[in-house]
Amino acid sequence: MGRTRADWLPELWVSVGSYFSPVIVACLLLLSGQSGLRVVVFASSQLLVAIAGVKCARLPGCVLVAAIACVLGIVSSAGICLMCSDNELFCVGAYITALSFFHFSEYFTTAMWNPHRLSLDSFILNHSRVIVYSVYHIAVVASSIEYGLESWLFPQMKLFSIFSRVGLVLVVCGQLFRQLAMFAARSNISESHFGIRSYKEEKLVTWGVYALSRHPSYVGWFYWSI
Repeated sequence: MGRTRADWLPELWVSVGSYFSPVIVACLLLLSGQSGLRVVVFASSQLLVAIAGVKCARLPGCVLVAAIACVLGIVSSAGICLMCSDNELFCVGAYITALSFFHFSEYFTTAMWNPHRLSLDSFILNHSRVIVYSVYHIAVVASSIEYGLESWLFPQMKLFSIFSRVGLVLVVCGQLFRQLAMFAARSNISESHFGIRSYKEEKLVTWGVYALSRHPSYVGWFYWSI
């Protein structure tokens, strides 16, 4: 049974407000010259504000949505602080910000173009799960360890350079390409642990970015990951 507009529309606005609230607070505090630690603390306080706001609005079904989106916003805020603090930390800050925004954008895009299949899994925080562990989580931990070792052994590699600029362009383009794929396919795809499930009522999509690639969603994620 599909979800009605009254079911998913509040979740959409709650997710947007909860994510961007700490990000906006962090940006305003950074512009006012506050320290990075104080910025993160104030941004983290928005989690309580988001949950309290949802309860006051009598939307109990949106509490988890608000909590997850706000935590992602807090992580993005921490990444922005790192980007603004030091050249050596710019890359890791950009990565943290891009990754947290990626998960939020998955939920947001699903809510916009495929709302009848919207759920907490739309954040795809637990995708690629095999039995009791997530391959995706293992990949994130492994990449973090790799980054730490390279920063320790070859610190010059992690300074913001031309390669970092190319990487940022790939992240932005990959993110945009994936969102365009979700827009073009709309209800014809369903994210299931980062994969795509087929349904008998679905139709073959041949317009938009699907005219350029048969699997634009994966192509976008591939270039984002580089």
